[in-house]
Amino acid sequence: LAAVRAEGMEALLRFARQFDKVEIDESNIRVSAEEIEAGAAQCPAQVREAIAFAAARIGAYHARQRPADQAFTDEAGVELGWRWTPLEAVGIYVPGGRAAYPSTVLMNAVPAKVAGVERIAMVTPPGRLQPAVLAAAKEAGVTEIWRVGGAQAVAALAYGAGPIKPV
Repeated sequence: LAAVRAEGMEALLRFARQFDKVEIDESNIRVSAEEIEAGAAQCPAQVREAIAFAAARIGAYHARQRPADQAFTDEAGVELGWRWTPLEAVGIYVPGGRAAYPSTVLMNAVPAKVAGVERIAMVTPPGRLQPAVLAAAKEAGVTEIWRVGGAQAVAALAYGAGPIKPV
């Protein structure tokens, strides 16, 4: 965490080499829109339909949890109230490899989207991105995906690192 906070992208790239045994750089650390589309398209139609069905159910559930704004005038004639507003950005961590579950994406990104969060940054370890995870990210409204895993990914989301802006 301290290294990413102090060194930013340099530390992320070093940790990718050290822990993930991959060479990434600022030109390929972000998963492109084309890669997301192509990966999601590789996901079988039946799985994409199941993802869409699950996302809709998760969204409907969380929409019921949204608190209502309130405004009223008290007995002294003073207008009072409160208003709920979403966070500007959230980050989600999605494991990779054999633990790459589209449900992790849905259960984290859909509630954020329902709450009105505009920027949903997803981090996932470098390596082959699972088509179902990409399909879930697309369905859930994830706005950016970064090839970085481990504690360094969480640090990048917290502090920012190069093109990865803090959430």
